[in-house]
Amino acid sequence: MENQKTDKLEKLIEKIKKVTEQINKENAAIIQAKQKLKTLQAQKKKLQKQIQNEEYAQLRDVLADYGIRSIEDFERFIDKTENPQAQ
Repeated sequence: MENQKTDKLEKLIEKIKKVTEQINKENAAIIQAKQKLKTLQAQKKKLQKQIQNEEYAQLRDVLADYGIRSIEDFERFIDKTENPQAQ
């Protein structure tokens, strides 16, 4: 009778060890996934900034084609387009 109780306890202890190992493995996978996510988010932010810079560069090029290189140039351009007879 005592041996049966001991055997049951040992089996339960083994099950607990296996479950604990599985939890530790899953936890490690979660930590690794979080690190990967953090890296990917940083890359996304960097790429978004690059896209934004490219868009600004394209806009500057288009504006430069119209002779607009400053805010004052832009204001003069707007004045000319809003009131073409005033030239």
